[in-house]
Amino acid sequence: MRASRRRKAARGRSTGRSWNSSKHSRSNSADVPAWDTRPCGYLQLSRLFEPEALAAVNRGWPVVHVDGTHLHAVFEPTESADAILALIDAMKLTENGHG
Repeated sequence: MRASRRRKAARGRSTGRSWNSSKHSRSNSADVPAWDTRPCGYLQLSRLFEPEALAAVNRGWPVVHVDGTHLHAVFEPTESADAILALIDAMKLTENGHG
């Protein structure tokens, strides 16, 4: 490890703080305006996201399932793009975003 990296690593350890313990860390929730009154859909990238896909179905959203991982768009960009297009088609969106 280069000397500058070792110094930076040592400084990070010396504070005793975790990476997200600063006053600027984000919480796990946020107040969001009524965005779900707009056309929505859910692209499920793996079985890991089954609870979120079920929540989307319960909201009446179309769901497109891809048998991949959470990084599927990185590893399979064409298949991911096709899935997004299928989701848009399922949402029956026009070019201007209104159904």
